[in-house]
Amino acid sequence: MARLDNPLYGEVLSSRMTAALATLDAAGDDPLARASRSWLLFFDGRCAAAVEDADRVVNDPGAEPKARSWAAAAGCGAAGFLGRERHAARTYERGVTFAAAQPISTTGYRAARHQRTLATA
Repeated sequence: MARLDNPLYGEVLSSRMTAALATLDAAGDDPLARASRSWLLFFDGRCAAAVEDADRVVNDPGAEPKARSWAAAAGCGAAGFLGRERHAARTYERGVTFAAAQPISTTGYRAARHQRTLATA
């Protein structure tokens, strides 16, 4: 949207996005860096590339659940924007599984949500 409304702003944003992606590219095949990269691609409107990067992490059995859930979230959104509903739904379901495999934090949003769940059970 920024690119359509203000070409100069879009150019600045695009150069910063390119720099951010280059920083993540330097991390190589690190799953968490790849998951973060899929988010940046998604927010930059490059949904096909975001899905591709996200799928690599989601399908990587050696990646930690945090990286896999982050990638699934980005991949789900990007697939939805591309109209790939079944792919988005599958990615969402896998992401929920990965998120559930993460330990419950004692602080922050997950902890508060977990406490509310226990209180209403």
